Amino acid sequence: MLKRPLRKGVEKHEQLFFIWAYEQEKGHNQTLLKLAKLSWNHLQHMYQQELRSLTKWWIDLDFVTKLPFARDRLIEIYLYIVTKLTMLVSVIDDMYDVHGTIDELELFTSAIERWDTSMKNLPDYMRTCYDAIIDVLDEVDAITTKEGRPYCLEYAKEAVI
Repeated sequence: MLKRPLRKGVEKHEQLFFIWAYEQEKGHNQTLLKLAKLSWNHLQHMYQQELRSLTKWWIDLDFVTKLPFARDRLIEIYLYIVTKLTMLVSVIDDMYDVHGTIDELELFTSAIERWDTSMKNLPDYMRTCYDAIIDVLDEVDAITTKEGRPYCLEYAKEAVI
C-alpha cells in the first residue's frame, strides 16, 4: 500500500493520504472521517493565512528591486520551514555567495556580531538586509516579551557572538 516510506514524506501531506485510505475502508466511522477532513481543511486555511502574511511581508521588503541578486524563494522555503528568519538567511547566503566583496562582508559580519544598529558604513544593499533582520528580531522580542519570556532574544544574540 505504501509506495514510499513514511519517514521520507511530509507528515501533514501524508495525512491526506491516510484520510483517503480510511475513507475507502468498509465500516469507517463517518464522524471520525468528518473530523479528520475538518482538521485538514482548518490546517490548510491556517497555512494560507500564514503564506498571505509572509507574502505581504516579503513584497513590502522589496528585495526583488533592492537586492536583485537574492533568490526569490518564499514559496519554496515556506514548504520546508515557515519563518521570516529563514528567508533572511537565504538572502544573507546570497550576499555571501554571489554579491558581497570581502571588505563589505567583513563589515556586515561585524555589524551582526555587535548588533550595531548605527552601521552607517554598510553598503545600501546590506543596510536593507540588516534593517530587515533588526525588524524581525524586534518582532520576535515583542512576541516573546508578551509571552513572559523577555530574555529569549538576548540568548539568541549571545549565541551569535
